[in-house]
Amino acid sequence: MDTPFYFGSDDMRIEGFNKGVGRITFTGIEIGGVNLTVYKAIYDPTENGFPDIKN
Repeated sequence: MDTPFYFGSDDMRIEGFNKGVGRITFTGIEIGGVNLTVYKAIYDPTENGFPDIKN
């Protein structure tokens, strides 16, 4: 059975792209507000600064 509602602290993630540096993923957006925390940082000197577009 699926849970129809989730009230945890990880409802959505935001990813930042930094050209020549890499990507940073933040978590912490929830129903009660925003409290961003770094979830993952990936160093990639070949990063172009734009999200990957997949069709």
